[in-house]
Amino acid sequence: AEEAAKRSGARGYPAAFAQLEFARTLLQHGKVEACGAALQKGRGIADKDGFEELKMYARLIEGALLPRSNFPDWEQLIEICISECWVELFLGALEFDARRKMHQGETDTARSQLEALRLRSEDLGFLPYTANATALIHQIDERSTTG
Repeated sequence: AEEAAKRSGARGYPAAFAQLEFARTLLQHGKVEACGAALQKGRGIADKDGFEELKMYARLIEGALLPRSNFPDWEQLIEICISECWVELFLGALEFDARRKMHQGETDTARSQLEALRLRSEDLGFLPYTANATALIHQIDERSTTG
């Protein structure tokens, strides 16, 4: 993801998407500051070029990056993204909302969303999302047995 982000340039849809995917990867590895930087770069390109679905994707990543921050339109954003036909936006909405809910202590809701993510991503052949869902479910299970 880092190499793709470096090679993607600074303009256009591929550049914005590569930066946002890099931000997502950094988020999954707990690299908060680097995630924020890549997120801002990707969002800046998406804003400048008017890529609405990428702006929504950036908002999802931001919500997961800052799970305790107030996002008054979060539930509406999730509903919109879940009904979108772009698969990454649909699957991302499930994953990022589950991550946010995990941090907020809503583990039952998060687990339910992660189960849905795992099934849908497997059906669609988006195996990285399947792996993410499985890993996050495992985190929930570990916390419930140790917590």
